[in-house]
Amino acid sequence: MLRFRSSFKYPLLFGFVVIVALYKNNEPTTTQPDTIAENESSKAPQTNTLDFDNHPSNDIPLELVDNAAESSTASIDSNPNPQIVDTIALKSSQEELEIAIAELELLNSESQSVFTPEFAAILSKAKRHAYNTSNLGHPDALNELADALSHIDKDRLHKSDLFELYQAAYDNAAKNGLIPLALFYEEGKQTSKNQNKAYELIQAAYDLGQKDSAYHLARYYEAGNVVKNDYKKARSLFLSASNEGNSDALVRLGLIAREGYIDNSNPILAKSYFQ
Repeated sequence: MLRFRSSFKYPLLFGFVVIVALYKNNEPTTTQPDTIAENESSKAPQTNTLDFDNHPSNDIPLELVDNAAESSTASIDSNPNPQIVDTIALKSSQEELEIAIAELELLNSESQSVFTPEFAAILSKAKRHAYNTSNLGHPDALNELADALSHIDKDRLHKSDLFELYQAAYDNAAKNGLIPLALFYEEGKQTSKNQNKAYELIQAAYDLGQKDSAYHLARYYEAGNVVKNDYKKARSLFLSASNEGNSDALVRLGLIAREGYIDNSNPILAKSYFQ
């Protein structure tokens, strides 16, 4: 009987260990409160977030789209980007100016050459958009309008309109329109005659490499007006202007050659310029 008990000693001990192990596995685990909160927050759905890469467009809940749109609009309204606002305003003003210029040109081509109330209204609108565009950082808009008006029949507008626009563009640091403005000062029209101011504007245009500036600068050296007379300098500038396609510069070169202002008179060379 004693032998029988000893033969079952180890199997009984093994069974007891197995039962204890199974009980431990089935025992509920205890989680700390902070850990529970973290797990719950990680499982909580994110609001106002649209994952367009992993979410089929047809399955996106409409309420999420509406919430996201409202959030974006509120953000823009509360914190508008000044640079974006100015860019949009500039583009809009430029487009309105282009439309007004087109209307002026169309009206000029279709009706009689008179200053009508309709033309005056469109001109006023064009000037308003030109000044708005200039104030938004594009002062050459004033030059663009002035250049367009310079091709309008003279009976339709006063020269003062052109001078006003060219002068305003210059005052706002525009780079173009220097030559037309210089001619107003040179001729003393719509402003007091000022040869020094005219020369200053022409020299600035030449330094910027603007077309026809070489021709106008050469005239000052040819005449000895404001600057000392220098026919060699004038001839060099007239040659540069002729290479730009300025036919008046060829006439001046022909006169210099024919009159012998630099070398002896050369009628053959002069004739080649006159042709």
